[in-house]
Amino acid sequence: MMPIPSKITRALSLTPATEMRLEVQKGRIIVTPCERPPEYSLQQLVSMTDFSDRDAAWLDGEAEGAELV
Repeated sequence: MMPIPSKITRALSLTPATEMRLEVQKGRIIVTPCERPPEYSLQQLVSMTDFSDRDAAWLDGEAEGAELV
């Protein structure tokens, strides 16, 4: 399993897991409010996400990567 990108871990530390939903679309990470608690917590969803298809620059915390929306 690849490490979770630092931009996502920062978002997780600021986001209440029971009220938000995480989507990864075309290299962008979108965190949106949920009307009801999601089936999985944000931490569980991220841990199940396969980041192996992303290029190294996207995963590199120092390089330009995914945009948190």
